[in-house]
Amino acid sequence: LYINAPEATNIYLRDSGVGMSGARISSYLVINAPKAHVECEIMLRGFVIIQDAKDFVVKDEVGKAVSLQGKARLKSDSAVNPVPMVRIDTTKEVVLSGSFDTVSVMISDAVVKMAEDTTIASLEIPENSTGALIDCESEGQLNTRIDTITASERFSLGVSANTINATKGVDYLP
Repeated sequence: LYINAPEATNIYLRDSGVGMSGARISSYLVINAPKAHVECEIMLRGFVIIQDAKDFVVKDEVGKAVSLQGKARLKSDSAVNPVPMVRIDTTKEVVLSGSFDTVSVMISDAVVKMAEDTTIASLEIPENSTGALIDCESEGQLNTRIDTITASERFSLGVSANTINATKGVDYLP
């Protein structure tokens, strides 16, 4: 399903079914809606690709991964379980809000901002990505946390934060 809505301000993907009897998308959901607040309450079994969106709120089960390919704010509702893996595939600013298990920065020079009360269990930077800015105080917010950062030894990471607690350290890929 490809949604190209450059002038839309709100997009709601909902169904009236219960559990497995409701609507679902089995392959790709691609969104290009730079001015839109998008809420998804449909079961997604494939991949979500956000080319551009003001907000994208995940409120139901999301399949394999969410790929951010343009400027976007991704909100993960606390009821979503499991939380989808997030891939940052853009140099445009992305904002993460909520709780995330794994965030992979797939491209050099990515800019990732974290909203208040945002946690990332694992931030992964593959060997082909050489630098990123992770902004933990981007909006003057508090209680942002990254539990583990895994990166190659040549990776350059800029972190903006009031307090850095490095008790868990940084793991390096061999």
